[in-house]
Amino acid sequence: HLAVNIGQVAHELATKKKELGQAPEDRPQILDVRRLADGTTVTMKPSQDPTLGTVVKRFRPTQRAAEGTVSEFNKFAGTFFFPLAARYDRSGRTFDLVGRDFPLLSALITSLGTFVELARNALVAPQMGAAMLELVMALWKHKDARVRRSLLFALSRVLLNVRMDLLLQWFVGDLEDISRWVFTMSKADTDAECRRLSAALVPSKMLPTTN
Repeated sequence: HLAVNIGQVAHELATKKKELGQAPEDRPQILDVRRLADGTTVTMKPSQDPTLGTVVKRFRPTQRAAEGTVSEFNKFAGTFFFPLAARYDRSGRTFDLVGRDFPLLSALITSLGTFVELARNALVAPQMGAAMLELVMALWKHKDARVRRSLLFALSRVLLNVRMDLLLQWFVGDLEDISRWVFTMSKADTDAECRRLSAALVPSKMLPTTN
């Protein structure tokens, strides 16, 4: 089982802000989401932080959730999720999630997957799930087994809690690639736990079948 320490992740990212850098030439991040509605482009901004990056994928707006009791977390889900996920690949002299600080990167990914699950009834949940899949595809070849385990966990949270019809529209062809990655891991990953987790996803029918 993966240990989740959301407080540690948030604290580390906050205290390292100066080291992460905020240069305007930094490559686009995946977390500013743009929707198309009635021919008009609307930019979703979960945070006012201008360093979150630019849009890399367009998403259609989702239908409003049915009336009923709404979790208080739903109101703030994007506020937690998007700023944390936007900085996953930033690095500094003593801070490098992708290249060195693998335990912290694994905890961050697991936390983001947990946020997707907790926000499954929020209006922004599909966009969170889509951004999570972008991150999975960006890191699925990571050399550290702990990171790959956390990616499988986060992927399962998306598949269980986000509407598949939306994912199929937004990720044409990509879900098949993810399915092949999961299948390959179940057979050939060097880590036994990664093989076990991916093998559990293969027969689940949650991913498209591939040839």
